[in-house]
Amino acid sequence: MYRAKEHGRNNFQFYTAEMNSKVNERLALENSLRRALEREEFVAALPDQGGRKDRGDRRRGGAAALEPSRARLDAAGPVRALAEETGLIVQIGEWVLREACAQNQAWRTEGLPPITVSVNVSARQFRQGILVDAVSRILAETGLDPRCLEMELTRA
Repeated sequence: MYRAKEHGRNNFQFYTAEMNSKVNERLALENSLRRALEREEFVAALPDQGGRKDRGDRRRGGAAALEPSRARLDAAGPVRALAEETGLIVQIGEWVLREACAQNQAWRTEGLPPITVSVNVSARQFRQGILVDAVSRILAETGLDPRCLEMELTRA
């Protein structure tokens, strides 16, 4: 049924063993994402600010979550698509935002000059109407100056 829906209305598909394999792979990946959230097994990929040579560049981007098997949660990747589809992107996105803000504030505490970190925000996070509250709460928790945070809306 889902395979037919992927190909538009008024469609049918015959069952194949490959379909069963893909469903099992998807389920395993979804379970892996849920387990990673529960166990806090994600890693934020942020640039290393300590060895930065160009101190004049005020913008640093790249806050991205990694799935435990190290598959990137890229804007168009299958892991991100599954996270969007299942709604896990909201929890993952909030975690990424918190990690990016905390790390940016830690760099400030270490004496590095202020920089702006850019975090990708899912359209789903934006549509749910809780993003402003989450950002406000995380900025207050981490003590990060709001001028040091930039958010980019990704397509769903």
